[in-house]
Amino acid sequence: MDAFYSGSSPAYGPAAGGGWGYDSLKNFRQISPAVQTHLKLVYLTLCVALASSALGAYLHVVWNIGGMLTMLGCVGSIAWLFSVPVYEERKRYGLLMSAALLEGASIGPLIKLAVDFDPRRFVRRIQETEIEEALKRMKSGKAMGPEDSVADNIVGIMDLKAFVGTAIAFACFSCAAVVAKRREYLYLGGLLSSGLSILLWLQFAASIFGHSTGSFMFEVYFGLLIFLGYMVYDTQEIIERAHRGDMDYIKHALTLFTDFVAVLVRILVIMLKNASDKEEKKRKKRS
Repeated sequence: MDAFYSGSSPAYGPAAGGGWGYDSLKNFRQISPAVQTHLKLVYLTLCVALASSALGAYLHVVWNIGGMLTMLGCVGSIAWLFSVPVYEERKRYGLLMSAALLEGASIGPLIKLAVDFDPRRFVRRIQETEIEEALKRMKSGKAMGPEDSVADNIVGIMDLKAFVGTAIAFACFSCAAVVAKRREYLYLGGLLSSGLSILLWLQFAASIFGHSTGSFMFEVYFGLLIFLGYMVYDTQEIIERAHRGDMDYIKHALTLFTDFVAVLVRILVIMLKNASDKEEKKRKKRS
């Protein structure tokens, strides 16, 4: 990134020692005060949208409302948002929150799966085996250690871990886009669009011919890489659009919200898969 290595660039100012340092990280001269204010509005709106989405996921966990209808409602809300004039700010803001709520309910089944995926529930499935094994250990004079407990790993906080991981990734990639030189990452647009097209074709082929666990996980990891790239690209595109007079913070927040949810879902799937494999290994060791 040229922003970190240009010690005397007029756009970034002098850096200590002729290289990049803490001052270069704080240097936002390329971003005008108006654009900085716009970014604050974008990220504030994004936070509110994420809270609304979390509420939607919670409603699904409690009342099981998520499904195809909520997905269609989310798409309809987004289409309605784009059809409303920019000056009707309150209406568009409400539509964004509605779309976020419905999106949260739509991914609610995955959230609920992660909530329910507590290794302690496997006690019920293999209860007899566990009791027999415990009796054998007691007869042989061996104690049950922490490593023998099915419930030693609490996966009930998997959703929180996935959210925190996504938030950290989002913050890091967004900061990389903000402190980078203007338009430095905009060239990624073509590569990311091509990658997204490949991902869609892979999913289309899998829907016809089926896919194995390996191909599914490849799609998940490849999609994660694509949407992490979109975090950087979309952030710089928002900054560039704002410099050109596009101050539609609601639309820009929707763009980042879409990236965030796409990354969150894939991280959650990866964590579920890893937890499932780990539990399967433990069960094989017991048997």
